[in-house]
Amino acid sequence: MQKLQDKYENITFPKIECKDGWYGLLDSGFRSINTSLAMCLTCKISVSSIQSKYGALRVFYSLSKESPGREEEQDECEGYVLDTMTSMEEASQYICETCGTTFNILTPDGYALETICKPCHEGSHKGRLH
Repeated sequence: MQKLQDKYENITFPKIECKDGWYGLLDSGFRSINTSLAMCLTCKISVSSIQSKYGALRVFYSLSKESPGREEEQDECEGYVLDTMTSMEEASQYICETCGTTFNILTPDGYALETICKPCHEGSHKGRLH
């Protein structure tokens, strides 16, 4: 996950607490957010924590608006960031936290603590897919 922390200039990542299987999802989402922030030029995002919580990705962040007078542009950017974060969190429920596959994901019951594929759950999956 260190690669993610070094990759995006408009986003800071002090704390990432999830397995590598979600790297592709996070990279795609933050690439899109970074592009949006680069076009806005007046917003920066600070991620305080990325976690796995009850079998889904949770991203805790704050968005700073650096230039007064550009509220409409900033509100649009803020909406885009929120939509992207929500999409990443929803998608994470169908991606194995350990290896990144979308196949053979065990259906979480109401008490699932992680999203995992059957091979990883059984301990037989050795590689990572990203």
